[in-house]
Amino acid sequence: MAQKVYQNVIQTRQAHWVIAAAARIGQLFQDFSGQLYTAPVPKAPPAPSGYPQSEFELMFHDAYCDQMVDTAEPLESKAIEGLSVCLNKSTDLSFYDEWSQLCESELNQLKPVEYPLASEIRAQPGYVQVTMDRAPVQPLETK
Repeated sequence: MAQKVYQNVIQTRQAHWVIAAAARIGQLFQDFSGQLYTAPVPKAPPAPSGYPQSEFELMFHDAYCDQMVDTAEPLESKAIEGLSVCLNKSTDLSFYDEWSQLCESELNQLKPVEYPLASEIRAQPGYVQVTMDRAPVQPLETK
């Protein structure tokens, strides 16, 4: 549901909101996959007859973790896709803000070889000091 709302925002074609919505889609899937990767492993049930309990617990642990990885990987791929859309839109629109920086850093954490951090220095927007030139009073020439 939330993904569809953010996709509708992307259709507005307003640079800041498009980039922010794409970042949020990536964050949604990244959060889901992260929860699966870090979920605690439940206690193994009693071993069936013929298996030592310690060996069964190890097999249960490995099977559980493998299943969680298999479930989390497609979600992580969707997170990478959403964060990539964010970064690509930012580049296409030449609009860089905190959302594009977030996408860049999150992609770098997920796939550092494919998405290295930009090494260029970006100017930080700020107030520009404006000074007015003062011209002396000009006399009116009367004839």
